[in-house]
Amino acid sequence: MSALTKNGQWQQAIDLFDLIFIRDGDSSSGLQADSFSYGAVLSACAKGRNWVRAFALFEEMKASGVKPNEFHYSSLMTACERAQQPRKAIEVFEEMQAKFSKVL
Repeated sequence: MSALTKNGQWQQAIDLFDLIFIRDGDSSSGLQADSFSYGAVLSACAKGRNWVRAFALFEEMKASGVKPNEFHYSSLMTACERAQQPRKAIEVFEEMQAKFSKVL
């Protein structure tokens, strides 16, 4: 997925994610998305300015038990910024700041 995204084929990266990982109760592939695969697909969404899909995947990631890290938040903010959604990017930043300031 990362290679596709880097080569400008971000939509194919998202399609690949949809194809190979268990989602919405479909266990036909047998693969569970992890932190790295969500990171790759969020990066693809950012490249494609697809902030709506990025938010949906981010929420799906959290619901599946994968804890977001700084890279996930950064990709989500980038998707918002590229799609000209500055308020959403600020909301994501504030959520990230609240989450990680408690760690320090």
